[in-house]
Amino acid sequence: MEIGKILRKARNAAKLTLANVEHATGVIASRQSKIELGETTAPDFMAVARLAEYYGLSLDGLYEAAKTGADSSAVAAKARKSHYVPIIPWEQLGQDSAIDLTARGLEVISAPFQCSDQAYALTVRGDSMAGSAGSEYSFPEGAIIIVEPNLESRHKNLVIARLEGLKTATFKRLNLEDGGFLQPLNSQYPTQPITDQMTVCGVVIGIIQKVNY
Repeated sequence: MEIGKILRKARNAAKLTLANVEHATGVIASRQSKIELGETTAPDFMAVARLAEYYGLSLDGLYEAAKTGADSSAVAAKARKSHYVPIIPWEQLGQDSAIDLTARGLEVISAPFQCSDQAYALTVRGDSMAGSAGSEYSFPEGAIIIVEPNLESRHKNLVIARLEGLKTATFKRLNLEDGGFLQPLNSQYPTQPITDQMTVCGVVIGIIQKVNY
């Protein structure tokens, strides 16, 4: 399986655009596109290494999978490293709460994304972040999101934010235009203006859909 196809599968699984990845890794979108589409016969090693690290892929596994020539998700999966993160309750993100990633009884989930030891997962509540058909992103109720607290939040990032007066945090898109506001993906919900008392608890780096059988 081609390296580019494996990287593309990893990016799509994380619901990321080329621009998102460029912002996080410094690998320009056009170079990513050429690698993913196999338009470059000898992709730059450092670019591939940066992308692999960001997606949580093993370089050894990536090149080993590429040598097999088989085009399947199973082959791509062999290149993937696993990062295990706890699913914490939203109440831990309240005003007076300290995040405890070692609390007893927490469910742990394998996150196929590059993340730090401080990363954690949350289960999406409600439908304020469920995008309409054709939306770039959609986070339905019950989906699990992976949150990286060590990333600097920037314009258009998806963030977990703590607002003054609320008992817990909220999941919204950060928009720094016009004074700044938190924006739901579902247009039926209102935006929330950013204040000096807002604290960003982390940047959402990926989604894991739960399947009910």
